[in-house]
Amino acid sequence: MLLAYVALAWLAGIWAASQFSALTTTFWLLICAGGVLAGWINRHVRDWRLLFALVAVMALGAVRMSLEPRSSALAAYNGRGGVQIEGAVIEPPDRRDASVRLRVQAQTVNVSGVPVPTSGIVLVDAPSTASVAYGDLVRVSGRLRAPQAFDRFDYADFLGRQGVFSLMDRVSEVEVVTTGGGSPVVHAVSGLRDRIGALFTSLLPEPHAGILTAVVTGNEQYIAPSTRSAYADSGLSHLLAVSGFNMTLVAGFALAWIRRAQRPLVPVLFGVGALIVYLALVGFAASAARAALMAALVLIGHALRRQSNLVVSLGFAAVVLTALAPRTLFDVGFQLSFAAMLGIAVIQPRLDRAVEPFTLPERPATLSLSVVRMFAAAGTVTISASVLTLPISASVFGTFPAATLLTNLLVVPLQSIILIGGFVLIVVGALPILGTFVASALLVPLAWMTTVAERSAAAQTSLEVSVHPVIPLILVGAAVTSSLVTATRPGWLDRLRGRRVLLTGLAALGIVLGLTGAVISGQPDGNLHVWVLDVGHSHAVFIQSPNGAQVLVDGGRYPSRLLTALGQRMAFYDRHIDAVIVTHPDPFDISALPAVLRRYDVDHVLYHGQFNAGAELAEITAIHPPQTIEAGRMIDLGDGAYIEVLHPASVPAADDGIADVAMVLRVTYGDMSFLLPSDANAAAQRDLLAAGEWPLATVMLLPMHGGARGLDADFLDAVQPRVVALQSDRANVLGDPDPDVLRLLPDVPFFRTDLQGTLHFYTNGTDLYVETER
Repeated sequence: MLLAYVALAWLAGIWAASQFSALTTTFWLLICAGGVLAGWINRHVRDWRLLFALVAVMALGAVRMSLEPRSSALAAYNGRGGVQIEGAVIEPPDRRDASVRLRVQAQTVNVSGVPVPTSGIVLVDAPSTASVAYGDLVRVSGRLRAPQAFDRFDYADFLGRQGVFSLMDRVSEVEVVTTGGGSPVVHAVSGLRDRIGALFTSLLPEPHAGILTAVVTGNEQYIAPSTRSAYADSGLSHLLAVSGFNMTLVAGFALAWIRRAQRPLVPVLFGVGALIVYLALVGFAASAARAALMAALVLIGHALRRQSNLVVSLGFAAVVLTALAPRTLFDVGFQLSFAAMLGIAVIQPRLDRAVEPFTLPERPATLSLSVVRMFAAAGTVTISASVLTLPISASVFGTFPAATLLTNLLVVPLQSIILIGGFVLIVVGALPILGTFVASALLVPLAWMTTVAERSAAAQTSLEVSVHPVIPLILVGAAVTSSLVTATRPGWLDRLRGRRVLLTGLAALGIVLGLTGAVISGQPDGNLHVWVLDVGHSHAVFIQSPNGAQVLVDGGRYPSRLLTALGQRMAFYDRHIDAVIVTHPDPFDISALPAVLRRYDVDHVLYHGQFNAGAELAEITAIHPPQTIEAGRMIDLGDGAYIEVLHPASVPAADDGIADVAMVLRVTYGDMSFLLPSDANAAAQRDLLAAGEWPLATVMLLPMHGGARGLDADFLDAVQPRVVALQSDRANVLGDPDPDVLRLLPDVPFFRTDLQGTLHFYTNGTDLYVETER
């Protein structure tokens, strides 16, 4: 089990380096050297030697993570308008209905008519008519921008793990300069995948041909978006990805051969070779690579007559994959795949023993009994995998497919039939009669699987939930610990078994103390807290007064991001917000608020009263009709903290521009104040001054995200900020913040959510403190 401990230490090092990114590679190398030296000094004491060796391994993991690039030379041109890039297409094009996506390794970038050498990968969203192949040297022109984070999916982080920090859209030109480059192996594999897809398409109707192609090769480009959504909403999307099941099936034939062979070297080589070939066919997906590594370890272990522990195999696969690409550890697909296999390794054996009396193992197999056993096996596999994967999915995506256990039970037993049938169809598909017969036979399970997915998705069985990321981590940790304890059988386990009552009492006491501590830590601390939330290119500010009153100003457009941000800053038991203030009816700034009004008990919704026909404001009004407020209104937060409305002076007319009449607020506590001008433009700022308002403030949130002509110089002089904050998104297409606006700012501390994450300001009324998320 030593490899399992090594894997845990290695992964802990990668996590530590990601959390403490300011620590350099040199620092981690020194920690590693210190661990090696301490281990050598204590080499005669086994436990200390092992401990310091694991510290060294952890530091090595951190070193590997610290060496990962966080940007590229090409990313420096993001947001600078139209550019022309020349580079090589490094992956087979991903063809979709309306576009074709190209991964281009940039060699030169042309901004002002002069090509400049550069490096970095760009994901190009080219027109569907573009005739481009893997290995081509292309010249593409379009708008270069940074990837963005969406509501339930951080696209920037997803692409960053693959070394992509730039996107190109609005492509006006795709010119092929030369052809025929790239690896001959990749060309051959890409051609084989295309031929398999074409074969399935010629023999089966859609969506069944696309689904079979995805199940066998992992190529999902033939699946319509509606079908893909149905599988995702019903909790069956894992069936469309090449996973451990596929690799297990490939390795199973070699394993059966090994068990019968006198000399196992040949079947081992055959099995490992088959795994490599199939892994290449499916495009070296992370989940497939993990499964292939595990399967190879099992084959070698059997050949050496050694039993392979599945958790050890998982650890081995995780170390290899993260050594090649450390950010794989943070990939949701990898986490779900890892958790599913861990659940099967740890939980399924216990479930199998529980259902064994009902499957009548002592009786000879009959058709009905075989069906019972097949569904029992499918049920235990589904439950075992779901115990750990569902909390991760709920934590990341904010949804819980309530019917997932039932839908998986109905279709998982058919997966092996579909997969084996797909392999058979590849072999016999070219034979007119036999190919048609096999394809027709596959229609039944394929149609059943799709029908279950579509019916389940139509029933809208997914529930919106909020799960703290710590909960899945605790469950996975418990599963790993259980496996290690079961495998090693430490002596202290037997000693503890006689003290179950004491242990139960201590565990209960620990839970009570933990909950008590959480409740105490959630109490007001006498400070005014202002969080400038990182919710993309939108406004959202959360305020907590010294006595615990809570106010949300706007909320952005992504419900899950806003709910997560609130959940991380409010006590776990708290579902009460005193007021929600809508500063203006821009969908980018208020689309997430209905989710808050449904989830939390909100006392007041405040708005300046301008009529707006938008669906977002109408939904807010339907849930909680707002009260009208205008300049001069003061909202008392208690203990001397209050919010002032500085603009607009009266209820705006329906035809007033929303930026001309956006609400401007000032939050004050003692000598400290925070100006929140939301999207009030320069004209609104001048109107505020003309009305006799004095917007003096300690901290100013830059209006209009620092957009062009969004800050009036006289207004800035009147504010006299000592600190400036900006809510922005690096992926915004407007080019905010505008350089001319930034030049207006005084020489004061400047904080940005796009670079530093959520900004937390807090004050006791005399001193100001700030914490950044990163």
